[in-house]
Order: sequence, then C-alpha cells, then structure tokens
Amino acid sequence: MTLSVVLVDDEALTIQLLTHLINWQSLDLTLVGTASNGVEALEVMEETKPDIVITDINMPKQSGLDLIKQTKTASHQPAFILISAYSDFRYVQEAMKLDCHDYILKPIDEHELAQAITHVIEKILGERQIETMIEQHDQELKRLYLKNYLFSGQPIDLLAVRAEDYPVDFRHYLVLIIKLQYQSMEEFNKAGHMSQDHKQKVERTMSGVLGDTGHVIFDYHQEAWVCLISQVSPSEMGHLAKLIVQQLQEVSPLSFHACFSHVYHTLTDLNQAYEEAKLLTRYTMYLDTDTVLGFSYNMDSKAFKELNTESLLKELHDSIKQKSFQQAKKVLDDLFAVSKHINPEALETIYETCYQITTLIQSTLVAQDIENDETTRLLKTSYEEIKQLTDLKQLQAFMHQLLYVALYDHDHQDARYSRLVQDGIRVIKTKYQENLNLETICDEIAVSKNYFSYLFKREVGMNLWQYLTEYRLKKAKRLLLESELKSYEIAFQVGYDNPSYFSMVFKKYEGMTPNQYRQNNVIK
Repeated sequence: MTLSVVLVDDEALTIQLLTHLINWQSLDLTLVGTASNGVEALEVMEETKPDIVITDINMPKQSGLDLIKQTKTASHQPAFILISAYSDFRYVQEAMKLDCHDYILKPIDEHELAQAITHVIEKILGERQIETMIEQHDQELKRLYLKNYLFSGQPIDLLAVRAEDYPVDFRHYLVLIIKLQYQSMEEFNKAGHMSQDHKQKVERTMSGVLGDTGHVIFDYHQEAWVCLISQVSPSEMGHLAKLIVQQLQEVSPLSFHACFSHVYHTLTDLNQAYEEAKLLTRYTMYLDTDTVLGFSYNMDSKAFKELNTESLLKELHDSIKQKSFQQAKKVLDDLFAVSKHINPEALETIYETCYQITTLIQSTLVAQDIENDETTRLLKTSYEEIKQLTDLKQLQAFMHQLLYVALYDHDHQDARYSRLVQDGIRVIKTKYQENLNLETICDEIAVSKNYFSYLFKREVGMNLWQYLTEYRLKKAKRLLLESELKSYEIAFQVGYDNPSYFSMVFKKYEGMTPNQYRQNNVIK
C-alpha cells in the first residue's frame, strides 16, 4: 500500500535534502506536496490528504507545533514527524503531548530519518489492518444477525438487525435461493467434496450477474445459497436468475436451480419470504428444461389445487386387480397431471401416494411369485429411495416401470425396451468388469451420447450409471456370499479400481459395508 507524504520547511535546501534522503521507492512512499510554513501546509494537506507529514518546528506565520494542533479537529489526521535545529526538551514534551510520532534534530541523519519513517509506516499500516479486521468482524456480525432472523423469524433475532446496515432496500425485496440439483450419484459425490474455492466461485458468479443491484449473498448452507435482492421486479428477477444458472453451468460441473419469493415490503416479512422461496425448491421436481421458479413470474399461488388421492388409489387398486396395465397407467398419469398444480407444502403427499402405490404393486409381485433381478430390486424399494427421485420424469418413469413389471407378461420383459437400450444393457452386462464409460458404450452400439442417455433414462426409469452401479453391486453381493474373496478383490472383479470408493457406494445403496453384508447374510 503506497502512502503519501507532504514535506514542510521554510528552508528550500531542507526540502531538497529530505527529497534526496528518503528512499521513496523502497519505502513505497509518494511525495504529494511541499510547503514553506504551517498556513501553506494546511492548504496542501486539505488538497492532498497525506498519510505522513514531515515538518519543521520553527517557521514563519505558523510553527510546526501549531500546525499539528490545528489538524487535531480536522476529519483527516496524518502522522507527523517533527524536525528541528533546537534540542530544547520543552519542544519534545509538547510534541509528545500532541501524539507526534517522532522528533529528529538537524542536521538530519539519513539513517535516523529512515528509521523514523519506517516506524511511522509500520504504525499506520498496523492501525489500518486492525481497523479493517474490526470492520470485517463487524460486517460478519451484522450478516450473522440478518441470517439468524432470515432462517428463524424469531423477534429476539430481529432486535439485532438494523435495515440501514445492509445494502438492501427492505421496502422492496425478495429472497432468491440457488439450489444444487443432483442428476446422478457422481454429482452427489462432487457436491459433497465441494472445495471452499468452488463455493466462493459460485458466490462471485452470482454477485457478478447481480452487479449494482442491492443484494446480500449468504454462505453455502444446506446445499444452497440464499440471497436477498432489492428493487427488482419478478420478471427482472426471472431474467437475472436464468443468467446466474446459465453462468454457473459454465464454471461448475454441478447442476443448479433458482427459486424466488414474492416481493415483500417490510423487514419483518423476511423469514416468510425465505420460507416461501424454500417451498419452491421442493417444487423443482416438476421442472423440465426451465431452471427457474418464481412467484409472480412462472408460479401462481392462486392456481394451486388440493390433491384428493383416495379415489385415485381405489381406481388404481381396481386396475391392478384386473391386471389392466393401460388403465393403471392412465390413473397414474392423472395423478401426476394433477400434482403439477398443488401447493409445494403438499408435495409430501405425492411421495406418500407413490409409496402406497409401490407397496400395493409389491404385494402383487409377491403374490405372482415372480423372481428375477428386476422384481428383486423393486421389492426392496423403500420410501427413502422414492424421495431421492427429485425429478418428476424420474418419479413418473419409476412408477411406470413398477406397473409394467407387475402387470405385463414377464416372459417377454426385454420387448419393452427399444433395440438401442437393449444393446446398451447387453454391453453393461458383458463388460461391467471393465472401466466402462458412456463414450465406450455409445461407440459400441453406434449412437450419440446425449440421445442414448435420454432414451435410456426414459425407458428404464433410471440413468445409465445408476443401472451400471446396481448391476455391479448385485454381482458383488453374490461374490460376497458365494466366495471367500476379499472385499478389495471383489471391488476389482466388478469394475471398481478404487476399493474405498466401492465400499462407499456399497454402503450408500445397502446401508452397510461389504464385510457387514457378508457377516449378516452368511449361512450359519
């Protein structure tokens, strides 16, 4: 940090000597002005606002001591170094009373001058560093007060919040949430290991798009960034939110959605605005290509409907009893069509209804006594697994698959997949032990990666890597129970070159480590 200096002395030779003796470059100093007396010095100081003033004591019109006294009431107060040809101790005492930083006798010694200036520089920089730290701490406390009230809505938290302390106009503001959206286990793992630098990059991107708009961005919390933004309309916020998501996709391998509240006009509504935006983050399961949801933008709270599942479940139950796949599928599709218009607060009902349907279908599969890999997996489906399907198409495809397995002819299961998907599954089942990737599979069956990924997920109800993972784990479980191979050896045999990662994935899916699975299932 370059500091500025003004030299004051009634002798031009002394000014020249000081200019020559001071090593401006090495000390990172800049000479911004000179004066021949105190009166002239005040004018120069008013204009240049120097950090350091080196001044003589005895000068015509106004002395150096009087100059210091006069600046005591000014808004800008530089550090002073006094120089004098007089060694009268009274001068030294008065200089000390005025908080003068140093006192140098003429003739000026170069080393003594350099030492005095160095001490002043260290003192100024030290004081500024402390001031910066105090200011930063104060700002962090203010952000913490605001964050606590945002999340809690408790009146006691509001007592510490003053609207004027923040760059947000609380007479017209909304809450924006940028939420991580997992499309695969790989993205889930990446998010779990997100570095601090990555989080800060997301915040910088958000701030860059918002620009001069009054806003406060809070630190990453619960897989999301929460932001207060003022003086924007819902349509403007929709545009900015799209830009944020678009730019985040360019700087991050993760996926994001943006949700924002209605516009609010008082600080006391802050928690309500947050809860409203938070509700919409649960509604992103209904998004397709759009990545933004906002009230008064593309969400209308008045259009929400109540969801009556009782009659739908009864009709579905009758369809399953009659083994009518088409009728059951129609009832299921009606359920999802209606669910697009329910309040986000009622979304739990969708998952609960889907789980009720799942248990109904599972009982049908048990009664039919059908045994194959697919039915075994579906019979183990839990409520937690259904809740992990946060995309509407995934959830709907999964439920379709359940119906198909329960109601279609199981001797012709492969016929329900297109030839391309069947070929992809064949590659997985024959090469699962290798280091498979999407490009390898698509090259072998001669299809584009994007189209095959879309086709596979649409028909199978899960993405390619989830299918590969489950197939590998099925082989691993068989080896655990039917062989004496070590866990790491099994990892290599089923296509994992990192045994630790294999154990992590196994525990994620099975709720236990490979060794625990072997111990729990061994025949005694």
